Amino acid sequence: MIEAERNIRPSQATGIAVDPVIRAALLSELVRPVSEGRMLWLVSGWVTDVSIIDNSFGAYDALLGDEFPAVVSLSHLLGAIHRRGTIVKMATKRLPRNEVFADQLRRAAGNTPEPHISNAEVLHEKTLCTNSWLIEGSMNFTRNGLGVNDESVNYTTNPTKIAKAFMDFADRWEGKR
Repeated sequence: MIEAERNIRPSQATGIAVDPVIRAALLSELVRPVSEGRMLWLVSGWVTDVSIIDNSFGAYDALLGDEFPAVVSLSHLLGAIHRRGTIVKMATKRLPRNEVFADQLRRAAGNTPEPHISNAEVLHEKTLCTNSWLIEGSMNFTRNGLGVNDESVNYTTNPTKIAKAFMDFADRWEGKR
């Protein structure tokens, strides 16, 4: 596998956006054949059900089929990934807005084992990662984080960094709800 690493500094001033990277990464996970042990971690102090894919004009029909609405939210996409066999895990602060997102994610997961959701009193980290890629930086998974604030976000496919993140998350949040 060829390793990729990129730093993205999204800003309204420059017109650089991070949502295309997140969209592509999540779509790659959606269509990836599931294998034993596939996992996705979402770690963020603040999470809202932001729009990830606008398929109003059918640009993603070949990937999404009829299962998805025209505008696909984060919870809907993560729920679909979870239903297809990737274990979705989330760590977030215990806040009402995050509980709303957690409930939306549980509903989107449907009749599968529930996603693992851990609550922390203190959490400032922001990471989205799978066995194949890791996105981390200053951006929360909110409308402001994805589209308003100036941020710094790193994308990597480095297997050592991914494995380290998985081990750290397991140490901190596995078995804690």
